[in-house]
Amino acid sequence: MKNWQLMLSGMAMLVSLGSTSAPISINVATEYLQGYTNHDGSGFYYDVLNRIFPQPMWQVNVQVLPFSRVRYMLKHERVHMALGFYRGDMADILYSAKPVEIDSVDAALSPQMAKTWQGINSLENKKVLALLAYRFNDFIEVPMHYEESSDLLSMLNRVNGGKVDAVLDYKPSMLRLSQQLSQPRQYTIIEAVIKAPVYFVFANNSDGEVIKTHFDKHLAVLISSGELDKMFDLYVKENDRQGNLKLP
Repeated sequence: MKNWQLMLSGMAMLVSLGSTSAPISINVATEYLQGYTNHDGSGFYYDVLNRIFPQPMWQVNVQVLPFSRVRYMLKHERVHMALGFYRGDMADILYSAKPVEIDSVDAALSPQMAKTWQGINSLENKKVLALLAYRFNDFIEVPMHYEESSDLLSMLNRVNGGKVDAVLDYKPSMLRLSQQLSQPRQYTIIEAVIKAPVYFVFANNSDGEVIKTHFDKHLAVLISSGELDKMFDLYVKENDRQGNLKLP
């Protein structure tokens, strides 16, 4: 990779002199998330990138990959940064100084589980389901019988019938799919059972350090000005992670 400190210094000098230069190229990896990294190039994460690394000074090259592949690319320094990581998702990488969002996860509880619910520790030794790659078990300290699946409706039918104790997902999705259950809805939704900061991350090398410094500085401005909240609300607040309008 190029010497970023020299490149940035040179770019600043050229800009101050009113000269033009080729853009600085950044390679980014992310998984697909509706509302965050949409196929049409829109989304909360993309807006953050475009605000902090604007054209024509920067050229952001994004690869959309499965999360396991994103981790591989970052570990082997084939990209400069990656998007949407929980703290602890990987070791030996650089995390942004501040999170770009706080992920708030809800739970659908079986009728029996709802009667005894006293908080997240009530899931100890219980049967708990979530969608593939969500990794919510990383944020719950008590042992569970935790599984992940690709079919949220199937999971909700199981918790609705008392075959499992809880499903971890997002209230808008679980409310919407309640209309398609095989039996009338019996599960109870508890909001915000998990709150987890989400970060952008950087390769643990000199290039990553320079990019992270630039990112941290400008993210702090977006946070203090309220612009980050506005971008989040535009793409995410009014929609669930499947891109469906949230129900009241």
